[in-house]
Amino acid sequence: MDAVTPTRESQAEETWMRVLRALADPTRYRMVAELAAADELSCGQVGERFPLAQPTISHHIKILTDAGLLQVRRQGQHSFISLRREVLQQALAGVGRQLSIHPDKQSRKEN
Repeated sequence: MDAVTPTRESQAEETWMRVLRALADPTRYRMVAELAAADELSCGQVGERFPLAQPTISHHIKILTDAGLLQVRRQGQHSFISLRREVLQQALAGVGRQLSIHPDKQSRKEN
């Protein structure tokens, strides 16, 4: 029996689901919001914004990174984290298309 080769569409849906699962946690959602506002934060700056143990923060950052939402840049002994905005935008747009949610349809329903 041949293995089923995933289609490009199913791969995109899998990516969207990873992004949505990562954002479903309130702490991770807030981390993304903080990074969106700041453009880039050091790991220490992230730690200052969240009253969590360092291993817990690292766990959340790993989940967000694995979902493709964060990029970690290393400079010497320091790590800097930034939001990969294009990944977030593509995932949200893809979900909207998949669910047939379009701004023009919403405005017609309201009228």
